[in-house]
Amino acid sequence: MKRKFEHPAPSERELTGPKYWRSLDELAATPGFKAQLEREFPQGAAEMNGVENEAKLQGYFVQRIEKFLTSRGRRLIGWDEILEGGMGPEATVMSWRGIDGAVTAARSGHDAVLSPWPTLYFDNRQSPNQDYPPGRARVISTQDVYAFDPLPPQLNAEEQKHILGVQGNLWTEHIRTEERVEYMAWPRLSALAEVLWSPRETRDPGDFTRRLDAHLERMRILDVNYFGRWRQAKPD
Repeated sequence: MKRKFEHPAPSERELTGPKYWRSLDELAATPGFKAQLEREFPQGAAEMNGVENEAKLQGYFVQRIEKFLTSRGRRLIGWDEILEGGMGPEATVMSWRGIDGAVTAARSGHDAVLSPWPTLYFDNRQSPNQDYPPGRARVISTQDVYAFDPLPPQLNAEEQKHILGVQGNLWTEHIRTEERVEYMAWPRLSALAEVLWSPRETRDPGDFTRRLDAHLERMRILDVNYFGRWRQAKPD
């Protein structure tokens, strides 16, 4: 089955400020740059007229890649930074800096996926207990994940149709073993699954906690290293 979405778009890219800034004037002044661009990429050289800063350069890149993907039956999806430089009509936004990116996208007619820091970043710790594995400084509990609303209430019913779904992230900079990956993922993924697959009016945190006990017993039988069953990982 062919993938529908491709994710080439920029992330964590500062578009202003002296630390990251290099003007296009500086780039154009590089010996041979303009001649090489016109020789190897004449269409792009023409299209880049008027691209005078890094934000517009990002927008140019995102929109050009989107046209390429659309011509081949794919869709571009990118982190919410693509809102800053401009994007094409079919681009989908993955909102990670909170949910504001998804709200902006939906209100402008674009589809969006919710993937917000910190609630759905499962590399955040589940406990402040120093005896547990390390992670990012924020503590995000299973209850915090269960309280997450995947349909932003500030959107009306038509705008909410642009919310395609939700993604939980588990980056592994602080996670060295498979046992720790399991520990960081479960049972927060169980909470996220119920939130996504259940109507808002049927969600009940107390009932979820009661039913979770039986689910954790299944995980124990399967030897899953969920939170609450932390065992010291084997040496790397």
